Amino acid sequence: MLGPAATVAARNATLELFAGVVQPADRAGTRSGRAADPVLRAAMERYIDRHLTGPAITPAGIARAHGVSERTVHRVFSADGTTLGGVVRNRRLVRARHDLVTGGEPIVAIAHRWGFFDSSHFHRAFTARYGLSPGGYRASLGGTRT
Repeated sequence: MLGPAATVAARNATLELFAGVVQPADRAGTRSGRAADPVLRAAMERYIDRHLTGPAITPAGIARAHGVSERTVHRVFSADGTTLGGVVRNRRLVRARHDLVTGGEPIVAIAHRWGFFDSSHFHRAFTARYGLSPGGYRASLGGTRT
């Protein structure tokens, strides 16, 4: 009998194989737009959400957790023009923004919790994403602590 992680890996591998068999090849003879990708992408995104505060999220870790290759991980995320790193960074920024709004913790503590170990990197990424610095964003909502 398989454990929970092995069951998920076996299911995902089966879906990948099934999608590869039933989907017709394109003109170049390769498979594209595989039917399992939305399901696999959703599973990978749930994995990312569960591991945002843990150790680094890597393609190898995601591949291992879902029973696929690292190449498949990259392919799943690149299908819509994104990268795994971009998805992880955006998810962390969303969580950090939520903490800026709902908590009174120092900004540096929020940055570290969400995987930004250099506060200047957090500041640049947050400003690029939301158009305001973390302190400016908090101040615009009536918060005072930086």
